[in-house]
Amino acid sequence: MTGVCGGAVTGSSLEIMLEGMRSESWYGRERLEASPMGTGLVTHGKRDPTGTETLSDGSRFLAIYGTLTNRSELGWSLRDTCDRVLSEPKQALKVLDGPFILVVADATADRLVVATDKLGTRRCYFTNEERFVFGTSVEPLLTHVSSPTIDHRGLIDLVTIGQVWGGRTLIEEAQSMPPGTVLVYDGETENVTLNRYWEQSFDDSAPPSVSDLTTEYRRVIRDIAGTVGTDQQIGVWLSGGLDSRTMAAALCRHRNLRTYTYDANPPTGTNPELAGRVADTLGVPNEQVTLSADRFVPVLEDGIEIVDGMIPWTAFLNLSASFQLPDQPDIMLEGSGQGGLLGNDVWQSDLERGTSPADALYRSHHFVDKETSKDLLSVGIDPMRTYEEETRIGGATEFNGQVLGAYRRNFYPYGEFASNAVARSQTGTRVPFADGKFLRMVSRLPRDARTGSIPFTRGVVPYGTARFKLGLARELNSGLERIPYERTGVPPARPLWQHAAGFVLTTAVDRLRGEATYGGDTLAGEWYRHHDGLRRRVNALIDDVCDREWASEDAIRHLQQQHLDGVTDHSKPLSCLTTAEHWIQTVLDK
Repeated sequence: MTGVCGGAVTGSSLEIMLEGMRSESWYGRERLEASPMGTGLVTHGKRDPTGTETLSDGSRFLAIYGTLTNRSELGWSLRDTCDRVLSEPKQALKVLDGPFILVVADATADRLVVATDKLGTRRCYFTNEERFVFGTSVEPLLTHVSSPTIDHRGLIDLVTIGQVWGGRTLIEEAQSMPPGTVLVYDGETENVTLNRYWEQSFDDSAPPSVSDLTTEYRRVIRDIAGTVGTDQQIGVWLSGGLDSRTMAAALCRHRNLRTYTYDANPPTGTNPELAGRVADTLGVPNEQVTLSADRFVPVLEDGIEIVDGMIPWTAFLNLSASFQLPDQPDIMLEGSGQGGLLGNDVWQSDLERGTSPADALYRSHHFVDKETSKDLLSVGIDPMRTYEEETRIGGATEFNGQVLGAYRRNFYPYGEFASNAVARSQTGTRVPFADGKFLRMVSRLPRDARTGSIPFTRGVVPYGTARFKLGLARELNSGLERIPYERTGVPPARPLWQHAAGFVLTTAVDRLRGEATYGGDTLAGEWYRHHDGLRRRVNALIDDVCDREWASEDAIRHLQQQHLDGVTDHSKPLSCLTTAEHWIQTVLDK
């Protein structure tokens, strides 16, 4: 797995950490040291030569894992960046945009600075248990943790939320840096301080227009395209949805690209047909990648280890297609986060029906209901505890700001972007949206720009999309607004109410036909029932989970039997438990 690691380590200690990171034949490696501190990078080498930047002069070093999209605009050299981050880290980082983890060290001051970008597009963990070390994978840190302890709070979050929030991991001794955060290690005192340099406010008193948003969207796509070498091949995942087509349309203005499609979300055959029409309209090649259990099983355990056991395998199943790409591109542009940032994350009904900020946050995102989580894990922790704590963090005092702030601090870095590590293990990646001006604009979207719900459905049945997502597809004026949106069956050029009707109608018809639908049985659930190889592997992990002191065997066996009998799809909770079990066996138990 590409990434970065280091800390108060040099020489053989740093080398051991680097060796603990997953490797592929084409990966490159680089070490920087300013004794007693060091860092190491694992890169895509010639495939993505602009995906990292480094500077070293013996007493200082700078390592950027990712890209800074506006360094040239600021007029900063790498030396300027190094000096500014060391002298005034919060002020310097506040103006830097791009998807990155940034590491700067000064041996004369015995000081090391690590920073995440404004959205947390790349996870970074740290521990100060025996000595200070950090890294983009948990496993290399364990060389400096003599007795790692399973974090039961992390387990309950994994099952309830489908992600591990609040900066926790699956072990108590390692933390995950939040987005927009700077860590400063003082070698003299061995103290670590962690501060936010980027705080998001959600004031919708002056909302942007769709035209304003489109201008900013075009800019961030242009800026991210500028970080890719002209001889590198760019790829984009293309579906019948809106986010991938708008990204492809905006990117085509600057670069040639290749697109790829798999049939999922749900697998009805609609995505490949619509993606083909989008590709033809844009004049770009499109290749379909087969998603199958036969292809998934061999990379199941690799995927779990890549995401450090903190994203269930059902959530990264689609991304396993990254291992099967024909004519592997050098860089994949990531549309992750786009739909949510444009109003599709926290629905209007979540904010309106939530009895408290924590309840609204739970309504907007939970993987497994809280009652089931308590039944499955005998850890004595309330599944709502993390929701309650996270909505109290930050400076927001009003309801919407508390909910949206907690969601953005957690869902994107610990879920949406955390799963992208699977894709990043095979290709270079770029996320365009870690940009201050763009984030400030989307934070001003009014409540009625968020996904609404069909009246009298208690907030359960959505309109199918959000107003600004449709508006962006229209404003780009690329011809794609006349191609139906896969989720609703209606072209973006049509008004929002028609998309609401289309979503309800197409879902109902597909269910009558017995076809997969949104909210129906999952692809993962079907594979677990019917594919011998996957069923055997998952069942073996369930057997092992049931032997853990923190697991409730009767409740787990009940869900397992119901699923295999075809009564209910329980692949979500079972995938959380088996993901954690494999990671614990592979990383901790060994």
